[in-house]
Amino acid sequence: MGDIDLEKLLEEAHEHLARAEALEGRAGHLTGEAESDDGRVAVTWNRDGMAGLRLDPRAMRMASEELATVIVATAREARESYRRHSDDLRREVFGNAGDPAVEQDEVKAKVAEAQKLFDETLRDATAMLGDMRKVFGR
Repeated sequence: MGDIDLEKLLEEAHEHLARAEALEGRAGHLTGEAESDDGRVAVTWNRDGMAGLRLDPRAMRMASEELATVIVATAREARESYRRHSDDLRREVFGNAGDPAVEQDEVKAKVAEAQKLFDETLRDATAMLGDMRKVFGR
């Protein structure tokens, strides 16, 4: 049978959960910020989306379509800034193991190994029950 240290897996799960909780607490304070090239528009982004918009009085002299375009572009930059800060924090908290793609592969491998162990154990237990039925005549 496979050698799976369930206590070690449980300990790793608890450590991962503690790091995830730390990440959640710190992520609530993260923001991404961006400012248009001319400084007329500034946007702040957080995990809930756009958290702030500052329009310099000069922005009010811009054509409405131009202003809308600048606001959207600046919001995208702020969102990207937030994403970079979030990724940096995730790597800081989880290290290289913070990459979801890598973690997903590792978790799938561990689940497959645990499933194999479970299947082998179930097969052995079923065979043992069959042997016991033969011995006891049921």
